[in-house]
Amino acid sequence: MCGEGQNKKGIPAPARSLALTEARAELNAAGGEWESAVKAKQLIDGASYGPDALRAIGEAFDVAWAEIAGHFGGDPTEVEAARLKLAKAMLSIADEDSRDVDVLKQAALERMALDYRQRGSA
Repeated sequence: MCGEGQNKKGIPAPARSLALTEARAELNAAGGEWESAVKAKQLIDGASYGPDALRAIGEAFDVAWAEIAGHFGGDPTEVEAARLKLAKAMLSIADEDSRDVDVLKQAALERMALDYRQRGSA
């Protein structure tokens, strides 16, 4: 039988409330990462390239992001901004003949680094 302020498993209300708050924070953080991933991918998927070029560009984006993601912390706003910058850098260097994932990745990362350097010196 439940005591006052306890659920069926006997967990006190304050502990339940803390657990729910922590769970919501984890879901919000994960949701923010998922949202930023979707926005950047939508930018790439909506680009006007053939299917082979889009496949290579998308794969290069994923590989590049995996390489640099750790530099942007856990703040969903910062992560989203960085992913969008990478997507824009990727699209700025890609063309219809883009097929080499490694070349695309490297060129986009160099472009992104150059953009950060130029922004820092302005």
